[in-house]
Amino acid sequence: MKNNTTQLTALKVLVSTGNFDTVVYTDPKELLKAVEKNEYDLILMSSGISQIDSIELIGIIKQFANK
Repeated sequence: MKNNTTQLTALKVLVSTGNFDTVVYTDPKELLKAVEKNEYDLILMSSGISQIDSIELIGIIKQFANK
């Protein structure tokens, strides 16, 4: 529950500034598809991601950023 509260708070802060377009992905595979197609200035993720290790996911995202 604490993690959900933190995520919601971060989302509210980003949205309230009016400076960020925000997208929430609950599936790491969907996130990877989106990162392949779009550029993002900031990606926030939970360390408790299911289906894939969060460190592995960060490495994959870095590969897209380096292209």
